[in-house]
Amino acid sequence: GSTVYVGPGIYYETVTINVQGNSKDGYITFTGLASNNLPVISGKQAKTVSADGTLNLIYIQQKSYVRIMNFELMNLTSPDCAGARVVGGGTNIEFRNLLVHDIRGGGESGGAIAISAYNKDKTTSLSQLVVDNCTLHDCEPAWSEALTFSGNIQ
Repeated sequence: GSTVYVGPGIYYETVTINVQGNSKDGYITFTGLASNNLPVISGKQAKTVSADGTLNLIYIQQKSYVRIMNFELMNLTSPDCAGARVVGGGTNIEFRNLLVHDIRGGGESGGAIAISAYNKDKTTSLSQLVVDNCTLHDCEPAWSEALTFSGNIQ
């Protein structure tokens, strides 16, 4: 496995995870340097939509052995958005020590989710998904929940 260390600061961007680990080599880990001074990913200027047409601060599609930890995700408003979104099959995706807040749906029908996982693939499941020691607050999920798992997830 490998680790990407992210220093303190505010990052006005969206992040798509395009790498993955495996059972032999281990996790690809993205982590803030210090848990008492979390790097912030802010959606205040976010415009880049993900492959599925949604707006997300962190987006993971069909990956395995990815760990995201020690980040603050905040200030995203869009009709269909998430602080962190996992889409499709895979295994061993972990979210640890995240602070997620002010994720808003942007309207009556808008769905904003702090952390979500969706898998419509009937043949390949999403398994070993971990959400640990994450704090979610001040989110407006509209018709959904602030923490949502849906579809073929074990």
